[in-house]
Amino acid sequence: MRRLYSAGLAAGAFLVFVAVCLHIMRAAGSTPYPTVANADLYDYFYPYLVFARETIAAGSLPLWTPFQATGSPVFAAIQTGLLYPFNWIIFLFGVPAALTIVHFLNVMVSVAGTILYARRLGLNAPAVAFAAVCVGFTTFTRGFHPATGATICWMPLIFFLAHRLFDKPGFAGCVMLAAALSMSFLGGNIQYLYYMSGILAVYCVFILLFSRNEYRVRGLALRYGLFVLAFVLMAGLVSIQMLPTLELVHNSTRELSRTFPEGSPFDYLLAAPLAILLGNFTSLTLIVALAFGSKKHLRIVLLLAALRVYSIVFVLSKGMPAISFLGNLPLSDTFRWHIRMLDVSMFMFSIVAAIGVSSLFDREPFRIWDRAKGRLSLFWFFISGFTLYLLYMNFKRFLLNTEKFSLYPYLLFAGFLLFFFLMMRSPGFSGVAKKRAAWAVAILLSADFLLPMFSFPPVPAFAKPRPTGSLEAQLEWIRKNAATERVLLIPGDNWCTPNVGSIYGFFNINSYETFTLSRWKNFLQFVMGPVEMEAKDLTFNGAITRKHLDALIRDAHMTGLTSLRYLVAAESRWGELVQREAAQNPAWKPLAGDAVPADLLMFENRMALPRTYLVSVYVIARDETDSLQKMRELTSGRSSSVVLEGGAPSFASAVATADLGEIEITGYDRNEVTVHAATRRPCLAVLTDTFYPGWAAYVDGAKAPIWRANSLFRAVEIPPGEHMIAFRYEPASLRWGARISVLTVIGILIGLFFEHRLWKKRKNREVAHEKPQSAAESAATVPSVSGPTSTGERLG
Repeated sequence: MRRLYSAGLAAGAFLVFVAVCLHIMRAAGSTPYPTVANADLYDYFYPYLVFARETIAAGSLPLWTPFQATGSPVFAAIQTGLLYPFNWIIFLFGVPAALTIVHFLNVMVSVAGTILYARRLGLNAPAVAFAAVCVGFTTFTRGFHPATGATICWMPLIFFLAHRLFDKPGFAGCVMLAAALSMSFLGGNIQYLYYMSGILAVYCVFILLFSRNEYRVRGLALRYGLFVLAFVLMAGLVSIQMLPTLELVHNSTRELSRTFPEGSPFDYLLAAPLAILLGNFTSLTLIVALAFGSKKHLRIVLLLAALRVYSIVFVLSKGMPAISFLGNLPLSDTFRWHIRMLDVSMFMFSIVAAIGVSSLFDREPFRIWDRAKGRLSLFWFFISGFTLYLLYMNFKRFLLNTEKFSLYPYLLFAGFLLFFFLMMRSPGFSGVAKKRAAWAVAILLSADFLLPMFSFPPVPAFAKPRPTGSLEAQLEWIRKNAATERVLLIPGDNWCTPNVGSIYGFFNINSYETFTLSRWKNFLQFVMGPVEMEAKDLTFNGAITRKHLDALIRDAHMTGLTSLRYLVAAESRWGELVQREAAQNPAWKPLAGDAVPADLLMFENRMALPRTYLVSVYVIARDETDSLQKMRELTSGRSSSVVLEGGAPSFASAVATADLGEIEITGYDRNEVTVHAATRRPCLAVLTDTFYPGWAAYVDGAKAPIWRANSLFRAVEIPPGEHMIAFRYEPASLRWGARISVLTVIGILIGLFFEHRLWKKRKNREVAHEKPQSAAESAATVPSVSGPTSTGERLG
């Protein structure tokens, strides 16, 4: 009966949790325009997932998009999560609905993992339910960034499987841990997985240290060896994603690693002294303090608290030179926004709080003055003082800064009174009463955790973007007139994602990337000038904004080398600025007439090169810098000459001539471009699409070398005559990654097969050697007690 009672309470808590999450999402609204919180949903994830859905529906793989910048990898951009199984729901529903479903699936994974982990530690039912609410809601609030939610949701299950591996070491347990790590990796946010892996490694080292008297050296080596093997297997399983991503990283520029403005780490620490420590939590700190009085779980409380404190120190070390050595973890400076370390450590804080709920009555009852010892109870004195501080902060926050839900501080005060009343009366409680009191405290704390979210919804709205009238007119003109020409769509005053080209299938030179290709960034910096680029854009994610547009319009010669032919602007403040800049440069021709809608401003770049053209004149450059400089010098004959970097044509560079022949694009797929050329002499066919590893050229079916042309693009040599040229994206990194992943799966299956055979042989051997006992011998047998049965208990 008691089990049914606890199960009913747990089920009720789960339903309330789901209802609160749904209410918060509904309260956030469904406006199809981004805010600061959900900008990545609209600008990055929605365009990429729409592109992937439509590409697969068309019978191709979403490996490459030609519709952003001058072309960029899609599959290799790991944050898109194309191999994350939950994201495959986009093929059953529209992308907005699919992202909502994926969000809830990620939350359910974190809730299930937390329940398993908390039970492994031996926590009671109220504590388990409370931990599930805290961790689940933390995942819910962080999951508006799909890659973040898909990565951190696996952390509780990973910790549970690590415990299970140490309790029952074996290859099967190692494989399960590797599978959970692989899912977290495929979720897409490598920074979070990096922090999780570091914390997990330290955590497991201490688990083994706490268990050294039982396992001895051989047992310790076996367990940690299996732990390391799990990461090796994970690397093998995800190689199909990892190798293309590493290739992209090698060819990209990352935004600078920077958390604080220079000289302000102390301001950051003092601005919100509770925020850095507590995150979403308020009165949870009180129950965390009780966890340090736990008789059963003190070791794990100290370990998790130490890891939480280090995560804070790690964040601060990135802006405080005096303690910078504390943040010198391998590869940590390859990431930015180090404050994300705190998001990862919120899981540990929640578990410590749950241990506090499970250990409510391990301490002496609430008394400010200890009569038996005749002195002040420092523990309860500290708790009482901190309670007053929390009340002050909440009254200040809710009464001064918002008109919504102003009753919350009073409810918090009433909850504190009830909590202290229960703690004061606890000596007279029976076992059943203590369990009910624990449920009451867990419910109070969960309510305190969830109620403020009604005033400050942490989840941004997300709905399918609805194009405005001006955007629809721009898209209609592009479909009718641009064909394969490259354009720059300049939106009106309303929102439009830089990746709009991938949504609607046109060649927009704008983009918004996780990894911006280095050559594209360097080209724009060369056009703008390094001083202007760094002054206006400390970090660059591929998005061409107002600060870049001036330089692109001003330098029509360099812009024309990218085949940017049309500026398609809407009448707006930004459009007026574009009109004013373009009017000062005769290279930009205003377009007018019946074909141009009245509310659009259209300009054609007279210096724009075709998307593909023939040249017989080439200049060899030593490196990227030399190539950019030589491109600047080609003020005349740009359409009949090219700068090659590392190229070695079989014919000598000739005098420019107009009778080289003809060339045109005959087919343009995501991963393949076909070109027909008819030439009168040996020449180079140039395609103004990104030069990137994995692209191969075939001239009449025979593979031909591709050379880097004009720093950014592709060129292939063709002999005289009529030819069909095919450019295909066939990345070796993907092939090798797939092979390694398949071999890893085969190796895992073989290992599991042999482990199962060994287990069966061992079991049969034990049965064969078993001797029947008499009734007297059986009665005289006394079970031996060998010690703790799990790492969770040993950590007590």
